[in-house]
Amino acid sequence: MRPVQQVVRYKRTGPLRILDCLSVALGSQSIAMADSKVKKTRRHPRVKSPKGLFVAWETGSRRAVSRLETLSLGGVFIHTPEPPPVGSTLNMLLDMQNGDVRARAIVRRVAPSKGMGIEFISMTPEDRARLNKQLRQILSS
Repeated sequence: MRPVQQVVRYKRTGPLRILDCLSVALGSQSIAMADSKVKKTRRHPRVKSPKGLFVAWETGSRRAVSRLETLSLGGVFIHTPEPPPVGSTLNMLLDMQNGDVRARAIVRRVAPSKGMGIEFISMTPEDRARLNKQLRQILSS
């Protein structure tokens, strides 16, 4: 009976999440394992950006140049003090050693006063090849 009462309490105090149900059913040790598995579900590995790598981006009428923290084939984390809201679309230009990489992207995560996590949604095959080559060079060094 006790697990059912706890699930009902979660429903009343906030949104019911799958991890809440798992913690009731499996205990806190299992939840830590489940939570760590969730964080490892990236499609593409991230790499720390080399020093001096910047991205020019625009959304609507706003334009900016920002420093990259991490990058991958799936997206980047951009340092910016005032990131646009989640769901905003961006046009981006990454200045890479192998040549410029242009992409359309969407803001997936915002860290206020720190930056934003961006997912690429459109990129030409040539741009993707340049980005992939740059990532391979970073990983091999």
